[in-house]
Amino acid sequence: MRIAQVTFISLLLLLIGAGCSLTVGKPQSESTAKPSAAPVAETSPDASAGQVTNAKLAKDFTYGDVVNPTTSFYPSDHEFHLVVDLSNPQEGTQVGAVWYAVDAGSYKNNKLDSETYTLKSGEDRVHVTLTNKENWPRGKYKVQVTLNTRLNRTLEFEVK
Repeated sequence: MRIAQVTFISLLLLLIGAGCSLTVGKPQSESTAKPSAAPVAETSPDASAGQVTNAKLAKDFTYGDVVNPTTSFYPSDHEFHLVVDLSNPQEGTQVGAVWYAVDAGSYKNNKLDSETYTLKSGEDRVHVTLTNKENWPRGKYKVQVTLNTRLNRTLEFEVK
């Protein structure tokens, strides 16, 4: 029991210290865009906000592009990257990410973090990260992508 309490408290402190950050930019050209590597559950699009054309999880994001797209991470991958590309978004469109531990160690459907970014004129890519200084617990996770506060898609991933 004592070990479980210490583990829970340690993980809770780590998750509280985990951060979510955003960067934005231009998407890759249509010819080099790759389909999402994760299963997607979509809701009806909000046409006034443009459309999410692609959402990917990756191990890294360098020089404005996704590096090593994946739906499977290692516990030592201290940062999860989410890149969301949009077509024809209007200035003021809000893109959000809500991260969950679905079934990871002692965590069942726990919200880890969330972030919302409001696009400026000419922006059509959002890069979001979820960071943990310690190793992630093994298990299942998800990130929900929102467009103007409405669920657009859910990307499921795992740490193994």
